[in-house]
Amino acid sequence: MKVRNRKDTVTGFKKIVLIDNFTIATSYDIAKDSVNWSPITLQGRTMLFKGLNIQYNSLWDIYARDAIGRRINTTEWEKSHRIMRLDNSTWT
Repeated sequence: MKVRNRKDTVTGFKKIVLIDNFTIATSYDIAKDSVNWSPITLQGRTMLFKGLNIQYNSLWDIYARDAIGRRINTTEWEKSHRIMRLDNSTWT
């Protein structure tokens, strides 16, 4: 992002990085009979100020869970009309 810099008289702007890193990852296991997709991992990192580093990690699942909490071969969309279910999220 470009913001106005009062100290720079040549260009008048300075660049600020909003997102240092952003990753989406998943995998597909062809050897399984069902529940082939692994949960989707989202990771991101940014630095807001010169000493404030923020990291985000989350785990999303497209499969529904049964009463015991096991993943079943039914998508979250079929069960509750949501694309994915948030399993875990951490902010540091």
